[in-house]
Amino acid sequence: MTETHLPPTLRLSEPHDLLGAIPYLLEYHPTDSLVFLLLSGRRLVVTARLALTPQETPTGTAIAHFLDHVAAEHGADGIVLVAYHADHEWAGDHVLEIVCGLERLAVLAALVADGCHWWPGVCGHEPWETCDCDRGRPYDVTTSVAAAHAVWAGITAMPSRQALADSVAGPVDQRERAAAAAAMEAALTEICDLTLAARRERITQLIDRHCAGEELSGSEHAQLAVLVYEGAIRDVAVARIEEPDAHLHVTLWRRVVAVTVAPFESAPLCLLGLAAWVGGNGALQVVCMERAERINPDYSLLQILDEINAQALAPAAWETLRAA
Repeated sequence: MTETHLPPTLRLSEPHDLLGAIPYLLEYHPTDSLVFLLLSGRRLVVTARLALTPQETPTGTAIAHFLDHVAAEHGADGIVLVAYHADHEWAGDHVLEIVCGLERLAVLAALVADGCHWWPGVCGHEPWETCDCDRGRPYDVTTSVAAAHAVWAGITAMPSRQALADSVAGPVDQRERAAAAAAMEAALTEICDLTLAARRERITQLIDRHCAGEELSGSEHAQLAVLVYEGAIRDVAVARIEEPDAHLHVTLWRRVVAVTVAPFESAPLCLLGLAAWVGGNGALQVVCMERAERINPDYSLLQILDEINAQALAPAAWETLRAA
């Protein structure tokens, strides 16, 4: 399963810079992962991650075919590969197999890293200075230029992918869940007598107020969760998501997910996943999809997200899908 992020142009000249930037592109520090950066010319267009374990990872040839497909979808012509794994020799062999299987992409760099040291993924290929192939070269992501820029910009990287998944788990403490359930009940009582037109107007007002910079109350977040339980109202929220302000919808639905309990969880999760994809935050998109699948694998908006993910569609496709 892929996780795609579309950041602005990023200049990376050394392995230390590259390894320091990746956690902030993914929003978490990767382990047991194959991370790939696709470029169009000198512009970074996709950052994505695949799980990397000997038991579950597809063959390097299969991954290479997949990467060629994603590159074609996104108009990419170059790739940077970084394999994160404690067994750097096994990971290096896998990276080499992937590199040999690529047909349309120029390999700009290939690295293997274990969290403390890096090795060239294809010996003799890298433009950087060589390293000791037994011990590797040490690196520290916290001291990189990319990390410094991210901190200055207020961007954080979670300690692991699990931490990112936990951030969309909803209220987990028993007291928080009880409070959320009471808020859902109150919201349901408040909106149950509204007409369909009034419910559509209500969700439009709430979303527009948030996007205008107004802080919504906890009860209003609960109302949003209840409102989008109905497909016709959820589709109003879907239609409000546009690429220029997708980050605002991500913030909104993150807050709604954080206070939502059963049976209202699927719609806010999928709206958050959709906004994340439109905004280029594929890591968040995928963890939302994984939780939504555990709750209701047949949910209609989840099926759309699954199709988007399966086809590796670029966020630029959203305007066409939205119009349809």
